[in-house]
Amino acid sequence: MMTIQLKSKFFIAGLILVFATLSLVSCGKKWKKTTQVTFNFLMTKDSIHLDDDDVLYFYEGSMIIGEMDFFGSREQGVPVNFSNQLKTVPTANLADGTTTSSIRYDIPQGIYENINLSIKAVNKDTVSSIILNGVFYDRGDDNKNTHVIFELDAEQIFNTKAIDKSGKNKIVLTEGTPAKCNITLNVNYWFATLTEKMFEKSDTYFVNGEETIIVSKEKNQDIYNLISQRIMQSTTKAVFQ
Repeated sequence: MMTIQLKSKFFIAGLILVFATLSLVSCGKKWKKTTQVTFNFLMTKDSIHLDDDDVLYFYEGSMIIGEMDFFGSREQGVPVNFSNQLKTVPTANLADGTTTSSIRYDIPQGIYENINLSIKAVNKDTVSSIILNGVFYDRGDDNKNTHVIFELDAEQIFNTKAIDKSGKNKIVLTEGTPAKCNITLNVNYWFATLTEKMFEKSDTYFVNGEETIIVSKEKNQDIYNLISQRIMQSTTKAVFQ
């Protein structure tokens, strides 16, 4: 009788171990299932107020994206980290968020406690990594509007910690539910310390017959250097939706 009871106990213990193992395997597979996440790139487009009533406004821009890095820690499952050097080197339209080729990844589902992103902007051939087009509205005696072009002729890395649309760090990715992340460059911050006099004294050039203030490594270098420093100090917002 004792022998039967012992065998029964061992049998039950064996079943528990089997079910526990199957449960762990099933749970592990669950957190490997993915959802598709699309990354869009935008810029702030609010008017930048300089001295008095003068305004600087950028209405369009582009960024060439050479690399995208993702670092995520989840409540369940192992961390998700990857680095992707983009072979197609897509260009993002910062006015509407579209890219010449989609930046989209299949990312394991889960409740992410933290997602950190790193985006590298790069030059391509003779094209600068970031180009902005805007207007300088001089409300002084001349009441003059001048086209402005800014060209960042350098590699630039933007690091950011992602949030959800309510502003929380926790981000939920669910299998079968596509998500998108809007990454917005803080262009207003880049130009916020510039003054009216800097633009009034700047050199102008004719582009397609239009008088234009070009800010680049070679043209209006004093303004370019100030903006370059601000870009390195700026914060970039990434919002999952």
